[in-house]
Amino acid sequence: MDRATDKPEQLKVEAGAVWQLGDSGRMDALDTSPQLAELRARVEHLLDRAAANSRITAAGLGTLDASEVPSGYALKLALGPLDALVAAMRLAREHKYR
Repeated sequence: MDRATDKPEQLKVEAGAVWQLGDSGRMDALDTSPQLAELRARVEHLLDRAAANSRITAAGLGTLDASEVPSGYALKLALGPLDALVAAMRLAREHKYR
C-alpha cells in the first residue's frame, strides 16, 4: 500500500529494490530460488566464455567432469593449452643469459 494515498501499489522486483512495509508489516517468507538458479546458469555461461576466449580449457578451469574423460592421457591433452600458457608466462621471468 502506498502510505500517502492508501492505494495498492505495484511492486518492482529488481536488484536493489527496497520495499516499505506498514507499521505492523512483516516479511516471513521470501522465495529467491528462481534468481539463484539464474545466477548459477550465468556463472556457467561466463566460465564457458572464459574457456572459449582464452587458452584456459574447461579442464584448466576445473569445470570438466572426470567421468567425461576417457583416460588420463585425454586429460593431459585437455590440459595442454594451459601448460603452454603457463610456460609462456614464465618466459618473462627467465634469465636473459644462461
